[in-house]
Amino acid sequence: MFPWDICGRAGQRYTRDVSEYLNASRVLFILGAGASAHLGIPTTIALREKLCDEAPEGRVAAELHQSAAYRFRVAEDDINIEDFLEHLYELQLLLWLARRSSVPKLLPNLTSNSPVLASADATLKRVQRRVYQLLHDTCGDCSGRKVDALWRPILAPLSSRQPVIPIFTLNYDWSFEKLAIEKMNRYQLVDGFELLGGTWDADRFAKILPTPGKTNLALFKLHGSTNWLPGGPVKSVGHFPQESESDVEDGLPPHYFEMVYPGHAHEAWFGKESWQRLSDSSGIFGSWNEREPYKTLHAYFHEVARRAQLIVVIGYAFHDDRVNVEIVEAVNADERTRVLVVDPGITRYVKASGATHQEPSFHFLTFGPLESDWSRFDWLRGRFGDRRITTELVDAICSAVCKG
Repeated sequence: MFPWDICGRAGQRYTRDVSEYLNASRVLFILGAGASAHLGIPTTIALREKLCDEAPEGRVAAELHQSAAYRFRVAEDDINIEDFLEHLYELQLLLWLARRSSVPKLLPNLTSNSPVLASADATLKRVQRRVYQLLHDTCGDCSGRKVDALWRPILAPLSSRQPVIPIFTLNYDWSFEKLAIEKMNRYQLVDGFELLGGTWDADRFAKILPTPGKTNLALFKLHGSTNWLPGGPVKSVGHFPQESESDVEDGLPPHYFEMVYPGHAHEAWFGKESWQRLSDSSGIFGSWNEREPYKTLHAYFHEVARRAQLIVVIGYAFHDDRVNVEIVEAVNADERTRVLVVDPGITRYVKASGATHQEPSFHFLTFGPLESDWSRFDWLRGRFGDRRITTELVDAICSAVCKG
């Protein structure tokens, strides 16, 4: 048992089993890309500028960005790395089918062993490798000192009131891993792996033992990470493994690390003789959210959210339907639960008046099939990392915990 100061009442103790520390959490965090922008993690536009340079693959990537924008009917600036990868997969599937078809009247000189198709396929693979390399380099390039400066004012007051702080992130960066490694005397992190790497073990969450005097974090990376290698998965914060042409089976895209994004259901596995959706529950892969570690991570999200009194959403654009449903159902399950959304909002243009106004990132949900008491969704308008936002966020968190 450990003493925790609950709203200033020193000496009160939790007498729960260790496995229940997460269920005792009254505040949880859900993070999107906007939560990492202040740390220097590149935005969508910055990533595109690095990818679409003057190198041969960079010029092809620029063309693919334009094609993706047309494909999804959005501006080029709105094509994020997930959209880009989804479109690249679609093109790979097109080439895969063409190379295994025989329709000379429809596709003269572009079927079977066409050198044109083979060249295009090889080019797409090189672009894809470059995307993965860029993601790994940029997501891992984060200072634990900067993470500490950003998060300590928020986490420190909460850690004295809550033994474990759950953080559910949709990002692939290594922010909190770097924080726990570089500031080991101040933070303890449980993410299903050993701190510096190793294989996945779901029991690490069930056996969380908070360390007094430290901020104890439980990190759930719902979409995977660029430091998770395939085959387990295995976490590594070391050198990014290179993959040669000979390592890739004919038709199989390079797969450097475990990463799932909203377009994942559209991904196809290109075997020599057949292809299938990665989300096909009847196939050899099974549904991705029924595989580890994703099954355990989402199960904890479901359970912890329903026990929270405050769900803090930072920099998330509400583009993941499964996450949206969990948030709304958590609010509907407990009339005390509130959601605090920290985001600069979306600029809307009113054609009739020529005026613009800001809307919260979740505004579009209020017109959809999800029903909830939207008055319990509070919008803290601003960019995460601004001093005013941090102050107001801390006040809201302390108020919510003390009321409980």
